[in-house]
Amino acid sequence: METEKRDTILEKADDASLEARALAAERMGKKIIRQGNKLELDPDSDTLYVHWQITSFCNWRCSYCLAAKNDSRSKKIMPDMSQIETAIDNLAAANRTHYRVALLGGEPTTHPLLIKLILCLWARLGKRLELVRITTNGSFSDSQLDALRQIGRFMTICIDVSVHVEFASMERIKYLINRISAHTRLGFDVMLHPVYFDKVKGIVDELIKLRGDQPFSLRVSMIRRPPDFVYDDERYTREHYDYVKQTFERYNEAAKTGAKYGGAQIENDRLTKWRFYLEWNDGGKWKYSEDINHLQLEELTDSFRLKDMICFAGKNIVDILPNGLCRGVTCTQYRHFANIYQYDPYIMSKLAYGMKCNAERCGADPNHNAPKFLFEDEAEAFIEAKRKKQIELTEEWLRQQEKKRGEE
Repeated sequence: METEKRDTILEKADDASLEARALAAERMGKKIIRQGNKLELDPDSDTLYVHWQITSFCNWRCSYCLAAKNDSRSKKIMPDMSQIETAIDNLAAANRTHYRVALLGGEPTTHPLLIKLILCLWARLGKRLELVRITTNGSFSDSQLDALRQIGRFMTICIDVSVHVEFASMERIKYLINRISAHTRLGFDVMLHPVYFDKVKGIVDELIKLRGDQPFSLRVSMIRRPPDFVYDDERYTREHYDYVKQTFERYNEAAKTGAKYGGAQIENDRLTKWRFYLEWNDGGKWKYSEDINHLQLEELTDSFRLKDMICFAGKNIVDILPNGLCRGVTCTQYRHFANIYQYDPYIMSKLAYGMKCNAERCGADPNHNAPKFLFEDEAEAFIEAKRKKQIELTEEWLRQQEKKRGEE
């Protein structure tokens, strides 16, 4: 490209296109453009985010459910205790210093081994287990709630209750708040169903009133239309979008003077804002350039539109299906090709590879943790560095286990 044209593009401070960023990288000597949490962009960072669908079964039939495409909600596919222990052994063999585990479904509370699974994670990972997050419709049994109250005293339990207004009741929501809000990080995600807009408003109003005395988070989420579940429901109007923003502001105001979270908490919640960075490899060390650090991700990519960037799987994410098949990212473009219910301490290094994104929009929040690259050669170098690092971590773990067995 001609120098004059390149310089003209670069002079446009508000131009957040990938072309402009690529030209900026070229001008600086082909630096790297990567997306993600700054801490997760370094090959040596090692937080592992585990997204584990522990069952396909769900006791509700929400009209906008993603699982409705293949009707997996009726299938009771779930791991037994032996498979759970093998999976956790494989996760432990990744030898990361930080683990964050999300338990999903289906409806995870329908798994009879839910509590034993959480305790097994703690027994294997200990304080490296920063948190366990349960995404649920709130169908806990009383015995599960009692156990979580106790577990919440020594580890961080996050409970994300998806409030599906077709089935949810305010009575049940209040019951959950009274039982576990003081011992866990409880949150409510109210699904903004356009047909039940008045019911949504009623639930949100009551929750905001309760926030002063009880600790919990609250947000309102838009639902997406089938069959691809990528774009928002076409029945939404400007009123619905404004309501989401207004609810966010109302909740934040109520939370300022509201009750504080109880239970065990993360000492350092190391999450940072999503940013784009220009980076380069200097003598084996990744360095950050602050040249465009002021640009937030959504400004740079128009709400996570990352098409044609190379997304890296297997660095810090493992996505597990109820049958044990897994992959290194939650994106549907990647296939599940390994089985974590079969013992393989090197499984994480095998999940590491890259793929060019062809989606118009990144629809899964966990994938925002996955590094993305504009230049293919830089992506390959990063992937190889991380794969090598993972093998080293696993071999260190294997040596530790051998030493422990020799001391017994």
